[in-house]
Amino acid sequence: MAIADAAPHLKITVDFNAHHKTAAEFLPIGRGLDAAGNMLVIEDPIDKNDLAGYHELRGKLKTPIALHLGAPKAMIEAIRAGACSIFNTGPAPSMASFLSNCYLAAAAGMPVWHGSGHELGILDAAMLHSCAASPNCTLPSDILSYERVDDLIVKPIEIRDSYAIVSDQPGLGVELDEDALGRYRVR
Repeated sequence: MAIADAAPHLKITVDFNAHHKTAAEFLPIGRGLDAAGNMLVIEDPIDKNDLAGYHELRGKLKTPIALHLGAPKAMIEAIRAGACSIFNTGPAPSMASFLSNCYLAAAAGMPVWHGSGHELGILDAAMLHSCAASPNCTLPSDILSYERVDDLIVKPIEIRDSYAIVSDQPGLGVELDEDALGRYRVR
């Protein structure tokens, strides 16, 4: 049974990390993903410098194509080339640069999401606030500290109905877990 049949409302993002060399090489895979019927977005299928290849894929696939870019100049070049319809624009060097990138994408009518690695709870809270401050950050962001043994915050970020809840407490709304810091301290 296909995922689309078992969970028709589940939409999938696949990040290829620029694994494929050309649009022609990736096209059969992209068409297979289109046929699956439950794709949200395809991220970085080919080399990020091949903007013509991205443009070609956008014209031949129904699944939206995303580029993971954080440099405004690269984003502008991708927009001008018609290379993608969505950006993953995090992690950025700062929350302010992430928001700036979001507004750049918004000016082109493009949604974004915030990518990440496996940060800790304090950075996740900061990224969550940045996402909430960007009107076009409407796609699921991969903010993943909950996967760690300990995210080093006292109370985890609240998840309700698959949404992370932005705290209304002062600052970032999280408290550093001093006891956890003591447990993991290396002397």
